[in-house]
Amino acid sequence: IIKEKLIDVYYSTSMWLDPRNISEKSNRDILIGADLVYDIDEDFSIKGLKKALKTARLLFEQASPKLSLNSFTFTGCKGFRLSFISPIKLPQNPKKRIKFLERKRKIYIDSLPKNIKIDESCLINVYGVVRLSNSANSKTGLICTELNESTLFKDIKDVMGALRNVNGE
Repeated sequence: IIKEKLIDVYYSTSMWLDPRNISEKSNRDILIGADLVYDIDEDFSIKGLKKALKTARLLFEQASPKLSLNSFTFTGCKGFRLSFISPIKLPQNPKKRIKFLERKRKIYIDSLPKNIKIDESCLINVYGVVRLSNSANSKTGLICTELNESTLFKDIKDVMGALRNVNGE
């Protein structure tokens, strides 16, 4: 992906029995799983990214005793994304899964401390997509980068120094 300099590539955080034809209006969609993805955005500035990193750290510290981290990612623009392996067991009836999952995710949001602000629609919407790691953001030219868990506890300037843009710099 980096070698080809792909820009604005997205993927679904949900897993579908037949992902080629999913649609919010279809009764045929069979959800088989979905990660818990918390998207944290602030202003695209050092100050904003510092705030987003602090929020990601707080969220990680709250969630990590109960959830297993799948990935920590710089989104390529205004913030970070934490993806956890979902512990939610879906109902046997496929037609009830989407509404069930949306309700469960609202509970996760309601349990967050007030000082943790996330993009709630990214977590709730099982049809939503997020930027694929190693693809570039067309607005900034920065690469969406999966980061090491220890990066959560570094200074924002160190984090930004480890990022690349589409020119490989």
